[in-house]
Amino acid sequence: MLPVLPVPPVAAQELYPVKLGVTDANGQAVPGAVLQLSDYGNVVTGVSGIVQLQLKAGKYDLSVSFLSVQVFSGSITVSAPLDTAIKCAIFSVDVTLTGLQGNTGLLGMAKVSSKTVTVRSTEPAAIRFPQLPKSAVTLLLFTSVGNVTRLIAEKELQLDRNVVLTVAASLDYRAIDVKVLDSSAKPIGDAVVKVDGDPANVTDATGRATIFARDGYHVVSVDFYSLSVYTDKSFQVWRDDSRVINASVSALEVTLVDENSNPVRGASVFLQIGVHNFTLTSDSTGVVKLLQAPYGSVAASVLHNVPSNFVFAGSPVTVHVFTHGMNLVAEPVRAYMLGPLTVKVEVRLGETLIKNATVRLKRGSVTVDKGTTERGYALLSMTLGLESQVVVDVEASAFGQVASQELTVTTNPFVPMTMPIAFVPIILFEILRRKVRSDLQTLSPPRRRKHGRGNER
Repeated sequence: MLPVLPVPPVAAQELYPVKLGVTDANGQAVPGAVLQLSDYGNVVTGVSGIVQLQLKAGKYDLSVSFLSVQVFSGSITVSAPLDTAIKCAIFSVDVTLTGLQGNTGLLGMAKVSSKTVTVRSTEPAAIRFPQLPKSAVTLLLFTSVGNVTRLIAEKELQLDRNVVLTVAASLDYRAIDVKVLDSSAKPIGDAVVKVDGDPANVTDATGRATIFARDGYHVVSVDFYSLSVYTDKSFQVWRDDSRVINASVSALEVTLVDENSNPVRGASVFLQIGVHNFTLTSDSTGVVKLLQAPYGSVAASVLHNVPSNFVFAGSPVTVHVFTHGMNLVAEPVRAYMLGPLTVKVEVRLGETLIKNATVRLKRGSVTVDKGTTERGYALLSMTLGLESQVVVDVEASAFGQVASQELTVTTNPFVPMTMPIAFVPIILFEILRRKVRSDLQTLSPPRRRKHGRGNER
């Protein structure tokens, strides 16, 4: 026997310290930048704009995002300790205002993608945005006039370098204090108020927000959970004012019942409204409530059930939760050659008959659709030919569930009372032909079989 040699241990792959510093176009550190490295993941820079990692040797694809905008794309190669700076497409914007009276400071807001950056200046006519990514930027400048904060200038930029601007201040903007309420006159917080399609402000916990607009008519709208809940296409502005907005929002109440109309207690309910998701639990009466919901489409999933989609318009909603699968029972009521085939179909969930289920009878390219009655069944009919036996498909659907069955039916050769008299000879001839054929087969002697190469003697 050969001796067993020891297996040498596998040396661990060496890790190297890597220091990455993110800077803007002016060489200043960028805090809050997101670095994404292939085969590693995401890291975020701290106040110093630096991240320190331990990486294996190799090449890594690297991208940097700031305020959700990609500002760098490239790669780094690690083969030894690494300390490098990453210069990104992040720029500064300096704004000087003209025509501004008084010595009050400025408040500036820069809207970038879905983010908003706010800066303050103690100087009366100048403000600096130190770091904004290369992208489309909207600047809004505010100041205090008579103890009221108001918009005095706005500017849109396509930022691709450091910018120095001179902007004329204007007092033509009116301050409109809006209060957004639901159908029960309760304030709606976190609603997005838009002016002429652009987000202007977000309501606070009291439902209030201040918007600014010049004299004239504007389109003012409100979104809640990303769904539109209010639109006024002729919102008139002529002075500083306050308005109450009654939005299409109210308490959403959903009752869960099983196939026997009993409440479903303690069930987890997943609601999807707009782009927002909610997970709630039904109470002892089978009810779940959402204090404020916008009118519109809602998807509700309960346990293992198929999602129920409904349109919420302020009224309580009932969602059926089925603990049994759906099945159907199909039986022929009558079937005649060259006459009608009528099938009775019952649709059940467990032992409960379901009304308003959709039932389909199909044979080849011919289909008949019908809904079940209040008694939970449907009668479906179609015309047959001269077949002595037919196969039809029966399908039922209700509440997102589907059941099907193949049904074989033997036809009746006798003439139904409703059949046209011209069909009688045809049916009688067919019956006689089949009888003669059967008799001949009975009287014919059996054929002898052949064995080997010769005939049987």
